[in-house]
Amino acid sequence: MSDELFKGSCHCGAVGFEVNGPPKWTAICHCSICRRTHSAPYAELCAYDEVRITKGEKLLTMYNCGGQSKEDRHFCSSCGSKVYSRLNHLGCSAVFLQNFTTPKHGADGKIDPRFKMGCHIFYGSGTISFYDDLEKYETLPKAFGGDGKTLPNDVHG
Repeated sequence: MSDELFKGSCHCGAVGFEVNGPPKWTAICHCSICRRTHSAPYAELCAYDEVRITKGEKLLTMYNCGGQSKEDRHFCSSCGSKVYSRLNHLGCSAVFLQNFTTPKHGADGKIDPRFKMGCHIFYGSGTISFYDDLEKYETLPKAFGGDGKTLPNDVHG
């Protein structure tokens, strides 16, 4: 485990968190649940074994799609920002890239290169096409328990 701390918070700052070192893996998730809970076409995930809540733990609320999801999504009950998700099926947690505040994560738009996204997941259920060099998995890569099937950049037109 790295001694380097990365910190973040919800939008209003009432809930704070920290993680050790750069993420185990990163992915852009296009699944329907991430799209709906984030009100966005995708979510940028940074995986960690542990997310430590440093402030506002009582403000965290958990949502699990009525028990239908393999993920427990934790959000700030004050501002509604998603803080992290426990990925029970993968044995880790995912922090959302845009919630990091240090180092150099935030309004200046500079993202530490160690946080570069590694692939697209659930690209088949997405709504927009990406023209980058990352693998685009229809569901999940084999390492995450999926079939590893990939799709072309322009699958969404």
